[in-house]
Amino acid sequence: MFGGAQVVMPMIGWQIGVEFRPLVERIDHWIAFVILGLIGAKMVWEGVRGGLDGSGSAAFTLSALLLAAVATSIDALVAGFGFGVLNVSVLLALGMIGLTTFALSFAGVYLGHRFGRHFGQYVEVGGGLLLIAIGTKILIDHTG
Repeated sequence: MFGGAQVVMPMIGWQIGVEFRPLVERIDHWIAFVILGLIGAKMVWEGVRGGLDGSGSAAFTLSALLLAAVATSIDALVAGFGFGVLNVSVLLALGMIGLTTFALSFAGVYLGHRFGRHFGQYVEVGGGLLLIAIGTKILIDHTG
């Protein structure tokens, strides 16, 4: 999902072009902050209370993953606007972005699964705090 979102969002941005760029640039950081903050807070809550089934994995649902993938790739949408201006191969850039994100996300899921067995709820709380931190960093970078 993360690799796919990192490919699709710049492609959408490239298609939309610079017409809507000022509007999206003004609010993209707030969208990412709110979505990542809510997902992160839910993960922390579920991790602290042990999840619905005691595993601490209630926030690891298809909808939560999809929202996180979209939220973390909103900046890629804006970056896609620049593809039309830059002299780059869009297909090569999208392929590299997608493969890199997929590989790193796959490694993260694998490591999270392995460490999750040993550390359980602590991993979910840490992941939630990390999502909140990423959303906060995006907000600070764009408003600072």
